[in-house]
Parts: sequence; structure tokens; C-alpha cells
Amino acid sequence: MPQNPQMPQNPQMPQNPQMPQNPQMPQNPQMPQFPLITQFPQMPQNPQMPQNPQFPQNSQIPQNPQITKMPQNPQILKTLR
Repeated sequence: MPQNPQMPQNPQMPQNPQMPQNPQMPQNPQMPQFPLITQFPQMPQNPQMPQNPQFPQNSQIPQNPQITKMPQNPQILKTLR
């Protein structure tokens, strides 16, 4: 009973070197690291907000002219001198 030497080990089967590891796949250089996010210098502190001119600072109140017309007591001036 021979070991059948007519059966070769089929050396014609290559290991398929035509299959590359696909070097055409880039790592997507179009995705930036977002340098467009700034610290928002366009946000003003709203200078259009008035301080409510309907509330005046009481410029219509007079200083009570009767008080300014009070005479200065001459006896006090003499004692201070």
C-alpha cells in the first residue's frame, strides 16, 4: 500500500498578494479641531439700555426758600468772636 505519490501538495495556490491593506483610506483631514470657537467678542454689554428717564433725581424739589431767609442770630456771632 503506497502513500500515493501522485497527490501533490498543490504549490499553485498562492497566498493572494493582490489584497493590499488599503492605503487609500485617509484619516479624514477635513475634520479640524474647531478653531472657530472664540470667546464671543461680539456680545456687547447692552449700551442701549437707558437708566429709565421717567424717574428724575428730584430736580424739581426746591430747597425751601423760607429756611434760607432765616436771619443769623447776632448774639451767637458775638459770643463766637
